[in-house]
Amino acid sequence: MHSYILNYLIIQGMCSIILFLYGFFPMKKYDGTVATVGSLPETVANIRVNVDELYKPSVGRVVIMVIDALRWDFVEGAEGQLNMPYTASLVAGKKACLLTGKARPPTVTMPRIKAMTTGTIPSFVDVALNLGSSKILEDNLLLQAVQHDMKLIFYGDETWLKLFPDVFTRSEGTTSFYVTDFTEVDDNVTRHLAAELNTEDWRLMILHYLGLDHIGHVEGPYSPLVRPKLQQMDHIVKRIHHSFLTWDKHFSVPSVLVVCGDHGMKNSGSHGGASLEEVLVPLIVISNICSEEMTSGLLGDVLTGSVLQIDLVPTLSMLLGLPVPATSIGKIIPALLHSIPVPQQLYALHYNCKQVATQFENNIANSAAHASYLQYTEAVKLHASWLTSSNSSKFGLDERIAKLYMSALTGMSSELADSLIRFDVPSLVIASGILWQIVLILAMERMPHAVPVMLTFFMNLLFLSLSVLWCSCSQSTSVLCSYSLTTVPVILSVIIFVSVNMSLFLKGTLRSIKFSQILRPDQGQAVFVLGTILHCVSLLSSSFIEEEHQVWYFLWLTFAVTILFELCSALFSKQSSVPVMKTHTSDEKHKLDWVLWCWLGLLFLHRILRKWNQTGDKWASLPDVGDWLVQQEHRAHLSVVLLFGLIAVCCCCLYIRAQYQGKYIWLIEGALYITAVVCVYCYRSAIGNVDTPYAYPHSRGVKEVNIFWVILTLLLTKGIGETLYEMKVQRYSSLCIFGCLLSTLTCCWLLICALLHRSHNVILIVAQVFMSKCVGTIYACYRSHTANMWWLVIAHVWIGTVVYFYQGNSNSLASIDIASGYVGQIEYNPIVVGILLIINTYSAPVLSYLLLVINLISQSQEEGTDRFWEQLYSVHHCLAVLRQLPVAVYVVLMTVLRYHLFVWTVFSPKLLYEAMHTLVISLLMLLTNCLASAVVKDIKVEMRS
Repeated sequence: MHSYILNYLIIQGMCSIILFLYGFFPMKKYDGTVATVGSLPETVANIRVNVDELYKPSVGRVVIMVIDALRWDFVEGAEGQLNMPYTASLVAGKKACLLTGKARPPTVTMPRIKAMTTGTIPSFVDVALNLGSSKILEDNLLLQAVQHDMKLIFYGDETWLKLFPDVFTRSEGTTSFYVTDFTEVDDNVTRHLAAELNTEDWRLMILHYLGLDHIGHVEGPYSPLVRPKLQQMDHIVKRIHHSFLTWDKHFSVPSVLVVCGDHGMKNSGSHGGASLEEVLVPLIVISNICSEEMTSGLLGDVLTGSVLQIDLVPTLSMLLGLPVPATSIGKIIPALLHSIPVPQQLYALHYNCKQVATQFENNIANSAAHASYLQYTEAVKLHASWLTSSNSSKFGLDERIAKLYMSALTGMSSELADSLIRFDVPSLVIASGILWQIVLILAMERMPHAVPVMLTFFMNLLFLSLSVLWCSCSQSTSVLCSYSLTTVPVILSVIIFVSVNMSLFLKGTLRSIKFSQILRPDQGQAVFVLGTILHCVSLLSSSFIEEEHQVWYFLWLTFAVTILFELCSALFSKQSSVPVMKTHTSDEKHKLDWVLWCWLGLLFLHRILRKWNQTGDKWASLPDVGDWLVQQEHRAHLSVVLLFGLIAVCCCCLYIRAQYQGKYIWLIEGALYITAVVCVYCYRSAIGNVDTPYAYPHSRGVKEVNIFWVILTLLLTKGIGETLYEMKVQRYSSLCIFGCLLSTLTCCWLLICALLHRSHNVILIVAQVFMSKCVGTIYACYRSHTANMWWLVIAHVWIGTVVYFYQGNSNSLASIDIASGYVGQIEYNPIVVGILLIINTYSAPVLSYLLLVINLISQSQEEGTDRFWEQLYSVHHCLAVLRQLPVAVYVVLMTVLRYHLFVWTVFSPKLLYEAMHTLVISLLMLLTNCLASAVVKDIKVEMRS
């Protein structure tokens, strides 16, 4: 297969993954419907009611206080009495309602704000858009308030200002992404409080505090800073509550303070997943409307249940006398309505139920036959009967009506939440088919040297005709059937991809998969083959996806023990299973002894590092080495670990560059490496992670990071300049020049990883270099077998994956280290933040690839550039198979299980991780090909398939 065909397949795989993501996570489209006063029902069945009397404001001012990452156990029980004593006393004194709120995954801020203001279920893709929020277009609570001449005030997370521009009369946003700021970010909100509490022109005020979330991201939920922060929030609650006395006299109706969390926090401090710590949040309503016994009223026996965040929208709308947003599917919270008269309660339930039922009729097939809809119709009939009955015959009927309404609301809301997701099934099927085409083409033993033009042309006509015919007959709303200026290029690209793939497949000869190259009697290679297959099979289980690190730890340990057995056999038996060790010279014996001890060290290292950061789902909360090191009392130990890791990173850089530099230039680079790691240590000291032997001057770490980037720029400029100069004078071989450039990029990558990783994780960079060196040495023993190139590639892929989990990563979005995206940042830039997050998350797989290519270059110095191109092609071919195969399996699984119970909590996050991993590695392979082609420009070798 020619390298350009392989590049074509890599690019095509990237495009197919993007198409699948678009089909699986479609953007919601809104028709612009906005609720008005005319939306209020004027009749119940055929009985006319007085809307003005039954639907009017029952509260005065409303303050919504969002404490970011406030999880349930922070305010519950004895812990809550210590963290927020004043709030706890209000709950105990029946002056506040404490309800259990549930946040739907993904548990990140922007989707949660959407849910709390629109009453709808945000799209899962909003987790990606969380870094760059845009204006909310659908009907929402704030829009309704503005349209009814209410003034709104906001202070806090600037995400609100991006979602609701030109809505607030007065506002000031704070940056939610400078996660090392625990104090100022909240003080900038509170400083406006005194003035606003004494101002009478506003009706709704929203405060969004970020300090607790920042503490969680940096230090976790068990940090000693958590309780003081919660006590600070409790003091703010006290200040607002004391203002109620004046407000209630002015408005003649009670005011309401809602204290809630937008999402919770994992025990690791992050969020985004679906664990109980992330989805359970407190909903505290402080008002005189909670002064009565919560078990009284129409729905007394259901008041203590949990509520969804979307339920806040219809509840506040009705308390304020506003129309419920048109697209809301939330249900009113009974605990907050039991203080108003029974006729108003029943009308509120009827209005809420009718508004949800309208959407139910429009979106659910055969809606009238559903049990929840039948309950709604029965409740309406009974309600109409109640309105016309005498007082004596109404006894007990109101409770039955209310319970029917609530039961119908619960059922219809739940059904709508699951059904409003519209999958683009044609896009899913086509993308999955193209990915499997790619896998089959990569599996061919012999490939054509060119694309058959005429065959492809007729294939294009055939598939274009079939596409138009199918779309016309099915009347599908898929993007592949939407002929517009933006979608036609997508449709044509898909048709061309399918046609070219079919042409290549028909032209080529399907013989056997490339894994046949490593199907040898060698045990280590057999482990790789079986391990790759077992990993693909494990994707069929949600439990294995949640605990995928256990699969990789098992596979890596099995491989390591197998190689250890082979090494011992080579050392102690005359008939060695290691081909190159069949004759034992003295040098070979010494080399084998050294490799054996290194491999034993690698096994010992694995035993330590698998407990470095607990990950997964079930046991992620167990204590680990990282948790111990980041504790305040062990800060000295963390300082030593970071210092050792940085010194080792510096040594790794010098080792990698040693074979490409003269003595003096090598010393100059060494000075730059040392300066860079010093900047990293000073940055960690500035933000309070580690100690220094002297009092470090006050700094936010920005200056240190800026100096680091200057040094990195100097290293990159020097490496690129040397490459261009050597290409001009041609003192060295082109392969050596390319190796010099790639080694510079690798060293820069090591330094960037050291900067972005948490302090205790820097040592993992060095561990990965050591693991790569051990595998490279083992490979040298096998290098006489060309098929073992795949052995080396798969070994490095496994190393990258294992270290990826050593870092504490998992298939939960909550394991993303958000703090790494804001290292040294002053202002929020979504592009920079996104790039830094990707670098930190996928640092291990990228480093494994770079170390692998450097290994190839060093071994190809003696064998020539022809050999290097053959090996580089084999590396990219193997990587393409290893990336595309599990993705192809997984997209089929996702298509089949798109309505599975765990599709949003388990399978979807894994899809995002796999997609981004594939895109990163694919771009890296294309970039390497471009650099190699530019530097090794005198090489024109036609590759053999």
